[in-house]
Amino acid sequence: KIFHRTGSLMCLEGAELLIELGSLLGERGDVKEALKRLQTAQRIYQAEDLLGSSDGAVLLEMIGDMHTKQGSTSKGLHSYEAARIVLKKLDEETGLFLATDESSMLNMKIRAVKVQVVQEREQEWAEE
Repeated sequence: KIFHRTGSLMCLEGAELLIELGSLLGERGDVKEALKRLQTAQRIYQAEDLLGSSDGAVLLEMIGDMHTKQGSTSKGLHSYEAARIVLKKLDEETGLFLATDESSMLNMKIRAVKVQVVQEREQEWAEE
């Protein structure tokens, strides 16, 4: 319906559809295709100036999850940290987020991926 109404998925409703599709593909194990959908949604959010919203932070975290599942820990870490920056900025404005379970989970993911990145770098150095 969105495509027929607008002629494109490059709108907020299209982004929401792409996020749902990306989530479903990720759950089914098709991480590469999930990441494509989520990154397209990210471009729409950027164009609509929504990446700095709580929904934008969730999208960035989902992208981080997909990168991490693909083994791209540095990219995953970058996305997680971008999500945390958005949430920290929102918390400064509202004071509502950083004490939540979602914030704790994101911080746990960041710590875990940082450990993976360090381990990967140590392994690369050992192989040199």
